[in-house]
Amino acid sequence: MNMNNKQLERWAPWVLLALVVALWQAVCSGFSIPEFIFPAPLAIAQAMAEFDTMNGLNPYVKQMVEFLQRRSIGKNGRYLESLKNKQVPV
Repeated sequence: MNMNNKQLERWAPWVLLALVVALWQAVCSGFSIPEFIFPAPLAIAQAMAEFDTMNGLNPYVKQMVEFLQRRSIGKNGRYLESLKNKQVPV
């Protein structure tokens, strides 16, 4: 298998995905399908951008995301390293 075949195998799924999304958008726009029946990819992207902030989330989901963010700070070591550098009396 030469380099061109490897590159083709690597990029083929992404190209197919882009073609499917473009076809989806074209069908939704061309036939004027209402968004509540079959939303176009552009409408979905706009809705995702509108609710990008944490304010649009369910309070329980917001609490879970904040918890995971705090936990990841500890796992990455920034928080834990700051505790290790402090002089703790024993």
